[in-house]
Amino acid sequence: MIRQGKIMQYAVLLIITMAAMSALAGCRKENISNQYQVSDREGTAVNHKSEIAAVVREIDLDAQAITVLDTAFFEDITLSYNGGADIRNKYNEIISISTVSVGEIVEVEYDENKSKLKSLKISEDAWEYQGVNKFSFDKTKKSMKIANKKYQYTDNLLIFSEGEEIPLIDVSEKDELTVRGMDGDILSIVVTEGHGFVRLTGYDSFLGGTLEIGYREILPVTENMMVVVREGTYKLTMTNGELVGTKSISVIRDKEITVDMSEFIIPAERIGEVEFLITPDGADLYINNILTDYSEPVKLNYGEHKIKVSLSGYEDFYGIMIVGEASQRIELNLAAEEPAEADDDILITIEGDEDEDTSLDWDTDSVSEAEANEAEESDTEASSTTEKVDSLHKVTVKAPEGVEVYLDGTYKGISPVSFTKTIGKYTIMLKKEGYVSKSYSVDFADDSEDVFLSFPALLEE
Repeated sequence: MIRQGKIMQYAVLLIITMAAMSALAGCRKENISNQYQVSDREGTAVNHKSEIAAVVREIDLDAQAITVLDTAFFEDITLSYNGGADIRNKYNEIISISTVSVGEIVEVEYDENKSKLKSLKISEDAWEYQGVNKFSFDKTKKSMKIANKKYQYTDNLLIFSEGEEIPLIDVSEKDELTVRGMDGDILSIVVTEGHGFVRLTGYDSFLGGTLEIGYREILPVTENMMVVVREGTYKLTMTNGELVGTKSISVIRDKEITVDMSEFIIPAERIGEVEFLITPDGADLYINNILTDYSEPVKLNYGEHKIKVSLSGYEDFYGIMIVGEASQRIELNLAAEEPAEADDDILITIEGDEDEDTSLDWDTDSVSEAEANEAEESDTEASSTTEKVDSLHKVTVKAPEGVEVYLDGTYKGISPVSFTKTIGKYTIMLKKEGYVSKSYSVDFADDSEDVFLSFPALLEE
């Protein structure tokens, strides 16, 4: 009896084991059938289907081929397609594949054996920001800041301009972008509005004044200027005292235009010489936000000019100077630095006289800087902020060699070239006759370090 009981137990265990194996085989068969369509008696797998999330990298309408980047493994997949492919937008509406653009994030189903597209749908899970024009990159952390939010990206980030892939370094903060991604990751960027270059000539009468291009660029006027500007049509205005010159310009992506301002001149009798006597010695004088050498009388057009005087250990002095005589003398006495209230900033209006010196102390006829700025309708944050200069350190552009170097439109020399470091964000532009000009966004940190920059070689036109 005991022996028969054991035989019965073994039989039951055998039946249970066989049943479990049969169930597993059924599950395996079901899983396989989700991936394969079996068309012959031997069970040979054909028409292997795959579904992936991807970014559209290239569409060749003539060859009826599409290349996508798999977002899971970051591998390129090129697929053929025909009229039988099911193409839909994110609202599940049927569309033509010609309306799908590079940079789109899509859900793709395809026949892996035949590399043939079965269906493509614009992803509902992806996000898209259009008209992005306030952004910055931290290339060290591989992050992009859009407005006040940060996103991450990888080395597989796809960037397009006019349908062609470009490297991240070619994206300028002057550009306007469409940015797409999923969750907190950026997968593609499309430059919807690029930038061009504006070279200025014949503008000696405006030196020391300001340049305004639309409402986007307000810069001090310096020698040998070339400015990076977003593509579009603008009103260009140069102002220096009472001299104003305006022209309409059209900026084309990656192209250079020349604007001649020689028709705007000011008569010699409308230019005055201003002698500055500043106490204590060694203070910096900024006229219209430009650091100015005042060891000799300064020639200025008649009209209003903004000034700032600063020296370590003393309160900064702000003023609006009115030049209206052939010769003037201005004396400024800085006050020693003390803990100041929020409204202690002072802005003084200075009017000189040919036969009378003007001497100003800190407490004379003051109004607040904020009140004065409100009266200056054309002032912007860019034009009213004086640059922080790190006079102990340099920025050196090492490569490519033999090209003209411009910093925010101001000519710095032929590379390799070094110039004084100023803290903040700038645009560096490289130019050489017969080559395509390029611009790059840079950010100089207040880290008491020299900066060395090397950029890719310029391409021949």
